[in-house]
Amino acid sequence: MASAVPLTTFFLLCALSIGCEGSSSLFSTLEPSLQCSACQFVSKHTRTWVHRKGRKWKKMSDSKKGKWINRGLSQVCNKVPQQTCKYNEDGKMVYADFNELIAKGGALEGLSMSEDINVELENVCKEIIKEYKLEIIDGYSSVKTPSKFNIENELCFELSSACAGDEDLEQLKTEL
Repeated sequence: MASAVPLTTFFLLCALSIGCEGSSSLFSTLEPSLQCSACQFVSKHTRTWVHRKGRKWKKMSDSKKGKWINRGLSQVCNKVPQQTCKYNEDGKMVYADFNELIAKGGALEGLSMSEDINVELENVCKEIIKEYKLEIIDGYSSVKTPSKFNIENELCFELSSACAGDEDLEQLKTEL
């Protein structure tokens, strides 16, 4: 007789895309604008971490660079703002730090806030890091200075294609 798997364990495994057919990642279930926004979050915070070693970068061995990047990637998803929200920006839903939005002022359309949004962005961030960690490490390790690696272009357009369908961002990409 086969042993029964508790339902909570089954659903947890499915949510983590482990061990059940037809499961999909949280990232793939997001609408395209939120996929792009999450990818940009990961890019921004990874870049901030890695660039802290900008002046010492040339002197670091590839091994040390890899360890530094790996350490940063393990901390990126802990940088999700405490009051993360989703809102409509130019007809597209995006993630944002609510406190930064309030500081800017102005009207906000389609604002949505809850603890679930923080958890959602953190989990999506972890999925992106897990999926593309080696490519990010290779990309940064292959350049003389961190600023020479365009992580947003590589991660959000080339690897994950999260922002590839956005005409406004595609135009910005070609200008870089």
